[in-house]
Amino acid sequence: MRIHRNCLVARHRLVGLLRTPDGRTLARLDADGVELEVSRRSLPGLRKLVKNL
Repeated sequence: MRIHRNCLVARHRLVGLLRTPDGRTLARLDADGVELEVSRRSLPGLRKLVKNL
Protein backbone atom coordinates (compact mmCIF):
# COMPACT_ATOMS: atom_id res chain seq x y z
CA MET A 1 0.00 0.00 0.00
CA ARG A 2 1.40 3.41 -0.91
CA ILE A 3 1.33 5.81 2.03
CA HIS A 4 3.44 8.53 0.44
CA ARG A 5 4.89 9.12 -2.99
CA ASN A 6 8.21 7.65 -1.86
CA CYS A 7 7.00 4.99 0.57
CA LEU A 8 5.28 1.63 0.18
CA VAL A 9 4.15 -0.46 3.16
CA ALA A 10 3.02 -4.08 3.29
CA ARG A 11 -0.66 -4.16 4.33
CA HIS A 12 -0.10 -6.88 6.92
CA ARG A 13 2.40 -4.62 8.77
CA LEU A 14 -0.04 -1.71 9.18
CA VAL A 15 -1.45 -1.48 12.71
CA GLY A 16 -3.20 1.90 12.75
CA LEU A 17 -3.14 5.62 12.09
CA LEU A 18 -2.14 8.42 14.46
CA ARG A 19 -2.95 12.11 14.26
CA THR A 20 -0.25 14.50 15.49
CA PRO A 21 -1.03 17.80 17.25
CA ASP A 22 0.19 19.73 14.20
CA GLY A 23 -2.34 17.94 11.92
CA ARG A 24 -0.13 15.36 10.23
CA THR A 25 -1.20 11.71 10.01
CA LEU A 26 1.22 8.88 10.72
CA ALA A 27 0.90 5.19 9.86
CA ARG A 28 1.99 2.92 12.70
CA LEU A 29 3.69 -0.34 11.74
CA ASP A 30 3.73 -3.45 13.90
CA ALA A 31 7.17 -4.94 14.39
CA ASP A 32 9.33 -2.12 15.69
CA GLY A 33 6.83 0.67 16.31
CA VAL A 34 7.88 2.66 13.27
CA GLU A 35 5.63 5.61 12.42
CA LEU A 36 5.69 6.98 8.87
CA GLU A 37 4.02 10.11 7.54
CA VAL A 38 0.96 9.60 5.32
CA SER A 39 0.23 11.87 2.37
CA ARG A 40 -3.18 13.54 2.11
CA ARG A 41 -3.73 11.79 -1.22
CA SER A 42 -3.19 8.33 0.30
CA LEU A 43 -5.16 8.96 3.49
CA PRO A 44 -8.70 7.97 2.33
CA GLY A 45 -7.52 4.54 1.13
CA LEU A 46 -5.57 3.93 4.31
CA ARG A 47 -8.54 4.88 6.48
CA LYS A 48 -10.68 2.28 4.68
CA LEU A 49 -7.97 -0.32 5.10
CA VAL A 50 -7.51 0.35 8.83
CA LYS A 51 -11.27 0.34 9.38
CA ASN A 52 -11.40 -3.21 7.96
CA LEU A 53 -8.53 -4.53 10.13
